[in-house]
Amino acid sequence: CEGIDPCCDGCNSLGCWFDASTLYMWQNPPSTEYLDWDSAAEYCQFLPLAGVGLGEWHLPTIGELRTLLRGCPATGPAGACGVSDACLDIDTCAGSCDACTAWTGPGTGGCYRDAALGGDCGGVEWSSSTCTGSGCPGGASAWMVGFANASIGILDKTTSTTVRCVHTP
Repeated sequence: CEGIDPCCDGCNSLGCWFDASTLYMWQNPPSTEYLDWDSAAEYCQFLPLAGVGLGEWHLPTIGELRTLLRGCPATGPAGACGVSDACLDIDTCAGSCDACTAWTGPGTGGCYRDAALGGDCGGVEWSSSTCTGSGCPGGASAWMVGFANASIGILDKTTSTTVRCVHTP
């Protein structure tokens, strides 16, 4: 990963984790404060981390955030849950999105993410993807991932939760 990943000195020492399977660099651990959706997007835009310039980090899309899921075939990137960057409609895409038993994932403490990723597994993390469809009127909700049970769901954008920013190649 030399030349690709500024975290190559051990990844977590600079506050990031490099996923060699996607070439994404993730903030690690996530934000220490809980932010609403608009504040989360702004936080990522201005994140100074690992020598990556301002504006080069972003709030992950739901497709990017799903790549962090481990050990739950239904909600992993190729799983039965139909929510993706191409399908954000809650009425047609959200089947099988809460399919695994809580706290039995392969990560630390039973989280459904890589053991190298830190942060509170009991909360959820924002995506930049706005929910569409009759169950999400007016674009007031966004998609999120809960790593305790590998769930993919929605939150009202005024809710405050954790943020894990991503830098993509």
